[in-house]
Amino acid sequence: DAKEIWCQGFSEPGAGSDLASVRTRSELRGDTFVVNGQKVWSSYAHIADWCILVTLTDPEAPRYRGLTYLLVDMHSPGVEVRPLRQITGDADFNEIFFTEVEVPRANVLGEVGAGWQVAMTTLLHERATLGFALTGLLDANVKGLLRLAGEHPAAAEGLLGEIAKEWVQLQGLKLTAYR
Repeated sequence: DAKEIWCQGFSEPGAGSDLASVRTRSELRGDTFVVNGQKVWSSYAHIADWCILVTLTDPEAPRYRGLTYLLVDMHSPGVEVRPLRQITGDADFNEIFFTEVEVPRANVLGEVGAGWQVAMTTLLHERATLGFALTGLLDANVKGLLRLAGEHPAAAEGLLGEIAKEWVQLQGLKLTAYR
């Protein structure tokens, strides 16, 4: 029952989630990329086995074109994870530091310099998955409200318009997720 845990290395200090502004560099040396830089707000990096990492391979390329998407073994020498402790004491988010981390060229996902397209595909999948999960939850909630309104019509009289608005928004969300 082996499981791998993955984290995402997209956001950076000073760049946030603007992937076109990443500064984490990966330089091809022979058949190995050498990675240097920092990522932040990486969920569960402290327990991850692998990281999907967006790096800058060509700083001279036009915006969005010099990025490469790498699959990085989080147990590699030079990978340091520092948990970001929240006020609750939890530390689900982390900073990841990459210092001369060697990544085989075979671990490029997509093409060198085409990391933007791969990242957008990854994010679309993530957003669609979250969208479908959210529509399921909201659908159950709206159905529950309609059931309660049917069971207690006098109490629900003033709320039917609000329930109808929620239902309409849910339909829009469903159609967006299906798109």
